[in-house]
Amino acid sequence: MVRGGRIVIAVVAVLGAVAGFGGADGVGAEEAPGVEAAADEWTTVSVGAAHTCGIRVTGRLFCWGRDTEGQLGDGGANADQDHPVEVAGAATDWVAVSAGGVHTCARKADGTLWCWGLDTNGRLGDGLPNANQGAPVQVAGAATDWVAVSAGGTHTCARKADGTLWCWGADGSGQLGDGGTNSDQATPALIAGGVTDWRAFDAGESHTCARRATRQLRCWGRDNVGQLGDGGTNADQGSPVVVPGGRWAPVAGGQLHSCARKTNGRLFCWGRDFNGQLGDGGANTDQTTPVQVDGAATDWRRVATGDNHTCARRTAGRLFCWGSDADGQLGDDPANASQTTPVRVPGTRWAVVSAGGNTTCATKTNRTLFCWGSDQFGQLGDGGANAASATPVRIL
Repeated sequence: MVRGGRIVIAVVAVLGAVAGFGGADGVGAEEAPGVEAAADEWTTVSVGAAHTCGIRVTGRLFCWGRDTEGQLGDGGANADQDHPVEVAGAATDWVAVSAGGVHTCARKADGTLWCWGLDTNGRLGDGLPNANQGAPVQVAGAATDWVAVSAGGTHTCARKADGTLWCWGADGSGQLGDGGTNSDQATPALIAGGVTDWRAFDAGESHTCARRATRQLRCWGRDNVGQLGDGGTNADQGSPVVVPGGRWAPVAGGQLHSCARKTNGRLFCWGRDFNGQLGDGGANTDQTTPVQVDGAATDWRRVATGDNHTCARRTAGRLFCWGSDADGQLGDDPANASQTTPVRVPGTRWAVVSAGGNTTCATKTNRTLFCWGSDQFGQLGDGGANAASATPVRIL
């Protein structure tokens, strides 16, 4: 989530999420085979609370937007950037990135995992005493078998090749899912239950949702407005609880809501609905169990959740958004009016989408990158005057 999409994508195919803050179930760039890519083309993007990161086809990683805590990772003087700046180290083997609240994590081709930015609560996972980092630091343990990562609001989760899921950082609401005493962790902690078949997952603001190989969906952490989707009493959970229904596919955790697609192509959301971010066309009523996104479409593919809005792609590269439009984050260029049902973003051939804070970004199948919504700290990356945009603007 948070904010951000948190996304795990390679140049030709994808493993992993979208995000709200980060993502763990992304979608490939769907490029035509045999087409030579230009150096300024993008394979993936992830939007955080007020910053954005993306990987180019060259394997180089760039971030832009707010940098108060070093979340851009450029090793500089924590200065906000209104255009992409390269993450320190000039590595060319980055394959996945997830932008969180005020921190960022990314994976390299060799299976190592790195984080940077704010380290309060230990969300960087490097085992150090909560020291902020303006450049990438390796997650404790020096493991080389990480395959997916999602940076949330104040915590981070990642999956290993053996199907185990690990989380670290803040645990005040149980968002680490380790079944413990809600104690923050500065190094990766194993999710409770001994499960080894975790697949798609996404870390939200203070909750986490993940899908198993069985297509069963579970969530844990904060549940004050029903974002865990278990139909319970809005009680926080320190261990995974089952979301009703079966055959779940991609999942996205937002600030206070969650969304997931089923294998039949239908899309569902639950949790906070104050701005219509559940997309069910109702009376903005919070939901403790999944409700279907309005329209009964059966061709949804990927979904991304921001603070108070949601975006999702359908077949044929059509992109839709709904919820709050205070800064134009829906991309439909109306009078910044909230929407309780999906509205279409102009254009076609959309591929990877990430929603975070009040900003949305998405790539197209030709690997061009566009952003829209809030630009208060330069998170659109267009080098402009930090002016919000209600329509997609291209990032070079």
